[in-house]
Amino acid sequence: MRNVLDEMLKLAGMEGIQDNDILQENFSDADFKKIAHMTDINAHGEAILFVAKKLGAKHLAKKLEHVNALHKLDGWLEEELFKYRHRIFKELMKIAKQKLSSEDYSRLEL
Repeated sequence: MRNVLDEMLKLAGMEGIQDNDILQENFSDADFKKIAHMTDINAHGEAILFVAKKLGAKHLAKKLEHVNALHKLDGWLEEELFKYRHRIFKELMKIAKQKLSSEDYSRLEL
């Protein structure tokens, strides 16, 4: 049985973010719209994972994949797992600040 988040991502055309779609250091308007939509439907983990892959932060992307898998398995994000994801997020934002233009960085709303 698929969970509601999976169904919402599928309906939005965002199911299964693929690595071959990624690894660019500049974000298009479509990328920002995708991120905004994911956060609008409360898919913050998937949005953060998308940004990690876009920036080529493979080590963080792998950690986020595991966090997202546990989140889906449990059906909710346990507090300690949320804190762990937040630490990954802060590390990712440092990378984003280095790699992105100031305009793109300011448009990131995760």
